[in-house]
Amino acid sequence: MLAAGGILAGCGAELSEQELREQANQACREYAERVEGFETPESPDDEGSAFDESQSAIDDLRSDLDDLQPPAALEERYGQVVQGVDNAGNRLGQLRVAAEDEDTERLQQLVGEAAEAQQDADQAAQELGLDECA
Repeated sequence: MLAAGGILAGCGAELSEQELREQANQACREYAERVEGFETPESPDDEGSAFDESQSAIDDLRSDLDDLQPPAALEERYGQVVQGVDNAGNRLGQLRVAAEDEDTERLQQLVGEAAEAQQDADQAAQELGLDECA
């Protein structure tokens, strides 16, 4: 169903609120299932691979959500959800650099910033009924 929505969105078809909710929640559910399967790195050598897997998953989620065309009345709030995913992807890259540099202070700062920034995106997702995305 998500693929069909993506094709329709690519053609400029605006989704109904219900279709948006269903398709966005499905994309977020698939993302959550994907990252649940990730193994915790057992050594510093494994961290690069873990970051790559996480980045790929976030990038795919961002693409899936970006492909959906929300109703005009929901564009701004939905944009906040997509921006939250985008921000998470950007922060993941910064976290990787901080981890590689063993900069624990920067890691803590980035984690705190990410949690703060995610609150707005989570609130927007909840308001839209995107419970799987919050």
